[in-house]
Amino acid sequence: MEIRKLKPEEIYTSEMLESLSFVFRLREDREKELEEENYKPDHWGYFDDNGKLTATLTNHDLPIFLDGCIAPARGVGGVASDPVSRGQGHVRALFAHVLKADRESGMLFSALYPFSHAFYRKFGYELCFENKKVRFPTQALKIYRSQDPPQARLLYPKDGTAALHPVYDAFARRYTFAVARNEHTWSRLEIADPMKAEKYWYVLSRDGRDTAYVVFYYRPGDKPFIRTLCVHDYAFTDTRAFYDLMGFLHRYAAQAKDIELYLPDGLPLSALADNPYAIEISVSHRPMARVVNVEKVIAAMRHPGEDGAYTIFVEDSFLPENEGCYAVGYKKSGAVSVERKEGEADLRLSVGTFTQLALGFLDLGEAAYKHDVKISDNEATLKKVFVKKPIFLWDFY
Repeated sequence: MEIRKLKPEEIYTSEMLESLSFVFRLREDREKELEEENYKPDHWGYFDDNGKLTATLTNHDLPIFLDGCIAPARGVGGVASDPVSRGQGHVRALFAHVLKADRESGMLFSALYPFSHAFYRKFGYELCFENKKVRFPTQALKIYRSQDPPQARLLYPKDGTAALHPVYDAFARRYTFAVARNEHTWSRLEIADPMKAEKYWYVLSRDGRDTAYVVFYYRPGDKPFIRTLCVHDYAFTDTRAFYDLMGFLHRYAAQAKDIELYLPDGLPLSALADNPYAIEISVSHRPMARVVNVEKVIAAMRHPGEDGAYTIFVEDSFLPENEGCYAVGYKKSGAVSVERKEGEADLRLSVGTFTQLALGFLDLGEAAYKHDVKISDNEATLKKVFVKKPIFLWDFY
C-alpha cells in the first residue's frame, strides 16, 4: 500500500476512477484539457499492494477568512474510490494521511462539499454553513434603479480578473469561511469570450473607483424570455455599491423573468423587497469543515476585548494530534495565549462541534443542545468567546 501525491501523468487515471465511482461519462477531450488548465490542485492517491490506484481526492488551495484575518486552509474535492475495492478503508486511510500532511504544512482548516454528511463526520468534518439560494422576479429590483447610475463595463479575456480582486477582498473579508482568494485561487476563474461562453462579467464603478462586480449567465425557460439570470459570482464594497449592483441587474428585466443568486448571512433581502412573498429561498449547499490545528485556530480567533481565561478539551480520534485540553488566556490588548494542560476543562466537545463554534456557525447556547458538548464551568466567559458570526462560502471547486 502507498499513499502519495499523483504525478501529472497519473491525474487522468484519477479522473477515470472518478467517472467509474460517480457513474458519469468522461469527455473525450478531458485529457488534453487537463494539460492546458492553469489551475492545478494537489491530487492524492491510494495505491494497493499491486500498485493500482483505488482511491483518490483533490486538495485545493482554499485560504479562508477567520474573523477578518486569513487562515490557511484546504478544500477537498473529487473523492472517489474504485467500486471493486470499496469498503476496505482506502478512503479513510487517504483522509488520515492528507489531513496529517495538511497539519504539518501549516493548515488550520479543511473544508468540503459532501455527498453525505454522515460519511464525512467519521473523519471529523461537520456542517458549517447552509448556502441559501434566492430566486425573485427581476422586476422586484426596480426600487434600486437610480437617477445617478454607476458606470459599467464588460470584461473580455484580455482584461483578466485584476479589477475584481480589491472589490472581492473588501466584500469577503466581512464573512468568516469566505475564501481569501489569492493568485492561485483566482486562476480558477477565467474570463471567456462572452459571445462564445454566454457568461458575462461586468464591473461597476463610481468616481473612477470600482465598487462592485457581477458574473452571470442565463438558464432558458419554456418560452422565449422566460429565462432565469443566474448570478455566478458577485461582490460589492458598501451599501451604495449593493444598490448599484441591484439596479444594474434590473436592466435585464426584459431578458430574464427571474434572478437567482446565493445570499450571505446578514443580507435581509426579504425585508428589502416590496413583496417578500415573491422571494423564494432554498438551501442548496451545506458545506462541511474541520479544524486541522486546534491550538492555532484558538490563537487566531477573535476574543472579547477584555482580560479573560477558559479551558477547553477537544476530542479528535481521527487526527489525534489535535486531541487534548487547552488553557486559553486572552487580554484586552488582543493577545491570546494557548497552552496544553492536564485535567478537566470548562468545555468538552468533539472537533466537529469545535469547528462550528470557531467559525461562528453555532454559538455556545446552540452548541449546548448537541450530545457531545459538556459545559462544566465558566459559562459566562465561554458565551462571550463563542458567538454567531456572519458566514458565506460560495466558491465551488
